[in-house]
Amino acid sequence: MSVTGPMKPTMPHLVAGYDSQRVREAIRDNVFLHFAQMKSHYGPKHRPLVLVRGDGTTVWDDAGNAYLDLLAGIYSVNAGYGRKRIAEAMMAHLEALPFVNPFGYASVPAAVLADRLGISRPSVATRGSSSRPAAQKQSRAR
Repeated sequence: MSVTGPMKPTMPHLVAGYDSQRVREAIRDNVFLHFAQMKSHYGPKHRPLVLVRGDGTTVWDDAGNAYLDLLAGIYSVNAGYGRKRIAEAMMAHLEALPFVNPFGYASVPAAVLADRLGISRPSVATRGSSSRPAAQKQSRAR
């Protein structure tokens, strides 16, 4: 349900050479939406909602319709959209050192986060299957 009237239909050109139609074709041909019945998305009348921008708690689709984002849980951005302070902190981190392998090296952000959270020897896992053995190893070390 749209919370405000439609804005001027637009899809920002995030990637050169992709207009609205080509993006929709790429979605149809290449994107798997885990919690949607994909068969219906192959017809011209039933297409997935394509969100193109967000600000605060509002997101906009490729037709310019605004929606209030009330989703909460694991697949949501609880911080809101367009948060300049968060984007600037992320950019500074990406420019300095975008990735540190957590299985053999320490990083400043990991150490500071653990300290701020009061966590002694945190274990970073990239997926559920690696978290159990890491927890077992950590419990034996204490």
